[in-house]
Amino acid sequence: MPRSGSWRSAGPAAFVLLCAASIALSGAASDTPSLDIARGRHIATALAGCADCHGTDFGGGRPFTRAGQTVFAANLTGGAGGVAAASDGDLARAIRTGIRSDGTRLQVMPSREYAIMTDADVNDLIAFLRSLRPVDRSVARGAAPAGTPSPVGQESPAERSGPLGTGVYLATIGGCTNCHAANLAGGARIGEIVAPDISHAGIGNWSFADFASAMRTGRTPDGRLLARVMPWESIGKMTDEELRSLYDFLESKPGGAS
Repeated sequence: MPRSGSWRSAGPAAFVLLCAASIALSGAASDTPSLDIARGRHIATALAGCADCHGTDFGGGRPFTRAGQTVFAANLTGGAGGVAAASDGDLARAIRTGIRSDGTRLQVMPSREYAIMTDADVNDLIAFLRSLRPVDRSVARGAAPAGTPSPVGQESPAERSGPLGTGVYLATIGGCTNCHAANLAGGARIGEIVAPDISHAGIGNWSFADFASAMRTGRTPDGRLLARVMPWESIGKMTDEELRSLYDFLESKPGGAS
């Protein structure tokens, strides 16, 4: 005889309701995107270079000078002075548009590049930030840029299609096109150096092995040290497949005028 209170004693109607509820719950769960914190860590430390500015603990504080004013990289952890109060939507907006939740503009955030980040990558990156050990570090915001804030980087999320699609994506969110220009021919002054040509015209005599070695050791094939502003230490954390995709894209650009 069934125990009192078991679903068996409740009759067939209750059993049907129980099955319907289980199906509804499983359906709702399937609509929720799965988050990959390991992928988010890889984006933050290798692909998008977040750690280069916000520090290996992501607690921020690194100073940058822009238009004669000093601003500081934000604390991205949930500690005091961090982003615990920001919603996921707030963080996604800051990443992709460079606009804070209060409507003010971030000055150094490379949102023109991050705007093409896929929804999955943005969500995984945010999940990783939420998983970080809290760092209690209040960081001064600095003066807001003059003028009315306007969103930047309004491009649609990247479509990873075509033989060079992954390389385009990595070169964009990794900042290659930011420093070395869209045609990768360089020429922009960054502090005391001029960004070199990293198109086929500039590194066409490098093999893939040369390129991968340079990104992982900081030395060019002829033994020269890469400039300190070059984030080779983060790029070098890419997988072999990612580096190959990036190399193939760089080699596809002839250099010179776009």
